[in-house]
Amino acid sequence: ILFEIPADNFETVDFKAILSSEAFKKAAGKYALPICLGADIKGEPLFADLAKMPHLLIGGTTGSGKSVGLNTFILSLIAAKKPSEVKFVMIDPKKIEFSIYNNQNYMYGPVITESYDAVQALSLLAQEMDRRYDVFAENMVKNLSEYHDKIGQDLPYIVCVIDEFADLMATDKNVEKDV
Repeated sequence: ILFEIPADNFETVDFKAILSSEAFKKAAGKYALPICLGADIKGEPLFADLAKMPHLLIGGTTGSGKSVGLNTFILSLIAAKKPSEVKFVMIDPKKIEFSIYNNQNYMYGPVITESYDAVQALSLLAQEMDRRYDVFAENMVKNLSEYHDKIGQDLPYIVCVIDEFADLMATDKNVEKDV
């Protein structure tokens, strides 16, 4: 059993310092898709490999830092990988969270703000996933990391980031079918 008791005083985690740390350089070399989770109880940077957890849902109350965390994950990937190694599909139904990423080399396309376009994009991503599974089968590999080791870096990771997923599902029931 874990009891989490919020601290009376919050400490700011210096993201710039984490990105320039040796721990980040080590994580960037070790993980396919390194994301910065923040700092542990001792203040040491904490990282995870998004490729090992292909689905990540962030929940919390209003003002609890969900969007800050999400942007931290995105910026971690941008800092660790080249545009040829990772591409983003960003869906932002409220049109406010991801507009800063438009026109970046890391984007698969512009930030998607309309639910119809989001459904189309998710459908295309599902088709791309199926196509890649066929490529993996042809090359006798299980995942993108093995494919890169065997063939090379010609297929980037695609990270789909959806802000306010519940709102998107509420506006269009086809979203759930394609996810």
